[in-house]
Amino acid sequence: MVAGAGDAALGGGLPGGRGGGAAVAGSGGPGGQAAGLQGGQFLAGDDPAGPGGGGDLGGGGPRCAGQRGPDGRCGAVGRGVRWWRGRRGRGPVRGAVRPVRLAGVSPAEARRDLEGLYDHYLLAETTRGRYRFHDLIREHARVLAAAGPPGEREPAENRLLEYYLHAARAAGQQLASRAAPATSGPGTAARPRAGILAGHDAALAWMAAERLNLQAAADFAATSGRPGYAAAIPAAMHEFLRSQGHWDQALTLHLTALRAAHHAGRRPDEARALADLGDIQFLTDDYPAAAATLRRALDLYGGLGDRAGEAAALTSLGTVQRAAGDSRAATASITRALGLYRGLGDQLGEAAALTSLGTVQRAAGDSRAAAASITRALGLYRDLGSQPGEARALTELGALQAITADHQRALASQQRALELYRRLGDRLGEASALTSLGTVQYLTGRYQDAEASHTRALQLYRDVDDASGEAEALNNIADIARATAAPHNALPYYDQALALATRIAAQGEQARALEGIGHCHVTDGHPEHGRELLRQAINIYQRIGSPRAQELEDMLRKPVR
Repeated sequence: MVAGAGDAALGGGLPGGRGGGAAVAGSGGPGGQAAGLQGGQFLAGDDPAGPGGGGDLGGGGPRCAGQRGPDGRCGAVGRGVRWWRGRRGRGPVRGAVRPVRLAGVSPAEARRDLEGLYDHYLLAETTRGRYRFHDLIREHARVLAAAGPPGEREPAENRLLEYYLHAARAAGQQLASRAAPATSGPGTAARPRAGILAGHDAALAWMAAERLNLQAAADFAATSGRPGYAAAIPAAMHEFLRSQGHWDQALTLHLTALRAAHHAGRRPDEARALADLGDIQFLTDDYPAAAATLRRALDLYGGLGDRAGEAAALTSLGTVQRAAGDSRAATASITRALGLYRGLGDQLGEAAALTSLGTVQRAAGDSRAAAASITRALGLYRDLGSQPGEARALTELGALQAITADHQRALASQQRALELYRRLGDRLGEASALTSLGTVQYLTGRYQDAEASHTRALQLYRDVDDASGEAEALNNIADIARATAAPHNALPYYDQALALATRIAAQGEQARALEGIGHCHVTDGHPEHGRELLRQAINIYQRIGSPRAQELEDMLRKPVR
């Protein structure tokens, strides 16, 4: 079961609709028990063109308005059960795309038979275009599916998994802001048209509706001996899960993919699963685990001669090294990735590496180099039409412009980034842009606006469970309180930030919190204790290579008044 989902996932032999009861089968039907799956799990639908209306199961059972088959069953009911038998989930099915994939029939036939089920009160429409079976009909379908011959069941299962993989890849490509290494996939010949993902908004909505069902499909693939699907579906979901804060689900999915690929000896898929897993471990602030996982991915890609995979792993590893305070290692990793991307002619990868490199250069105080890197990345993203990438580059550019006191341009950059992230539905990106916007507002004396921006960012970071972002937002709110002559109000925020940053080993935010607490004590009549905390902050800043260390040292050399 998907943790916290309640009525989500896959069961009874194969996935069906979201939130209610049908099982899947094709041409006599896939069904039976899917290994390792729990009852009450489901898969959601997708096609917005399903029939409308509402209804429920009437007393006395369904009537048959059409011809009965040799077995005495109503034609419409029989055709429907062939698609849906075997499900024990509680979710409605939507439209006709999935029946088409399962049964190998045309969309017109699929919709006609769905309408037949609905007209005979065998389906209820829970929301527009989404349907579910009555409990008794669902149980009847499950029993029929369990008796279905495997020779008919397995091809239908494969068609459904192939549909999900293809649609997830199509959606993932719309959402990508970074270059990603390829997965080998299951190697099937048929590549069905999804027909539902025209643009970013449609892709985001589809992924949001299907994410639990996609996990169920991956789990089913893993437990039924289909490692290609078990690895490729999580890879296709990665950018969506990353940007929307579904990190616990991402960890679970990538571990499923890793195990399936490793046991099957699919080394390219194993490397991709490691790369995605390491990225999520970084987002959840487990830097040691992220670095170790990404090094494993890097070794595998190197052994495979996969330069694109190496470049992606190196970029992610450099990001982890920067967050852990090792700016030299980060620069080396990302510079190496940049060379690989350029050698491959991969401009999206080049832009991602340049953005990451600019971030490292900014943190190290090399503003000129950072400006060159980020400006080049922004140009590439715009040339490629990548709005997610453009938003990320604008956020970094705005942060750099704020440091160099180019406040008006910084405000324009951050407001444009915020607009893009909100349009894209990227909550993590929105929090990042709000953080940078709040910093510019703070530097220009707009303290109320800055507090509002950082407070909203704090809410978003908490929503997506980003502990390092939360610590940063707490430090930012505390800085505002201290700047407005209210150090007693700042201390609780600094204390929370320090505890959080210490727990996750986010050294930069740990040093910031110590510095803030130290300044508060210096001004509230405890200068020696405050200066000791500032020295602790300096030690951390020196360890991570931050130019802030020298600035604080210069301040401490001044005589105490």
